[in-house]
Amino acid sequence: MNSYDFQGEIQERLKEMSRKEIAFFAWLCAVKALPFIIVKDNFNYWKKDRKKCLYTLFHTLDLCIHFYNNSAATYAYAATENAAYDAILVGDDAAHTARDIDDRANNAFIRACNAGTTAADNKAATAAYDATRYAVSRAHSYAHATYTVGYAAFAAAAKDAASAVHNAAIAATYAATAAICVADAATYLTFITTTDEVTDGVTVIMQEILLKDLEDIQNGSKISNNCLNNSNLNMLWYSKIWNNFQITLREENCSYWGDLYKDIFYNFFEVDKDALERRINVPSDIQKQGAVIVANYLEKFGKR
Repeated sequence: MNSYDFQGEIQERLKEMSRKEIAFFAWLCAVKALPFIIVKDNFNYWKKDRKKCLYTLFHTLDLCIHFYNNSAATYAYAATENAAYDAILVGDDAAHTARDIDDRANNAFIRACNAGTTAADNKAATAAYDATRYAVSRAHSYAHATYTVGYAAFAAAAKDAASAVHNAAIAATYAATAAICVADAATYLTFITTTDEVTDGVTVIMQEILLKDLEDIQNGSKISNNCLNNSNLNMLWYSKIWNNFQITLREENCSYWGDLYKDIFYNFFEVDKDALERRINVPSDIQKQGAVIVANYLEKFGKR
């Protein structure tokens, strides 16, 4: 279904759920979209310090699930809402980069086509354009995945049920849209062999995953799909994205965070509450230094 219909379907189902269930679903959308912040290579679409941008996302996700577990804590409203705005700004940085790349690519492609007269000239222009389209799609996958995190936090900190439903539905829509961007990026790269039909299929699969998550939550069941079931051929594309996410985190000296999310996924999104409390209560002067320094601090406590 298109994004508009999907968001409407999600909103209708969310109206039947409790605030805690809505907050959990929004967090789940964001966690499943998190690997989409990387398709291939590093996180170079953030103009700010990458480690701080990464920590903004990790900390916002922790605040979302912490709020879900401690919704009576008054301080959680402000902290979670502020984190939501921070995550949105991180997404904006990637989106602005994508628009700049897109404008330059279009102009360069037009100039190349006008100047080139041979088949080789046109082929080179097309190859350059495809490479740029890949970069644009990748930057948009960053942006939409981070927007998912932001709106999940808005859903958790919403002052009323209607706002919680609205923001959680937006989070779900951004998660599905991030999947589209990943598939689009793959169209311009041999990273995943894909076609328009496969791109459409990825969109449908992501929507179906999130709708099934809603059903599991409503039924009081454990989340049944962690997206990493390699026996399901429909999910191989996600496994490839996941592997690159893990590799890139290691290259950024963020193995702690990769291992944390590996635990979360393979535990089907059940979070260790004691470890979560430790992450939430990292001293602010350490938090300000970003993902690597926070990880170094947390590793001395052992269990994630």
